[in-house]
Amino acid sequence: MPSLPSVSELNSVVILLFPLLNLY
Repeated sequence: MPSLPSVSELNSVVILLFPLLNLY
């Protein structure tokens, strides 16, 4: 069950998306 790696990747994506959302 690769759930931990998936969460880690999701967290990274969210952190990268945060600045983009701030622009909008």
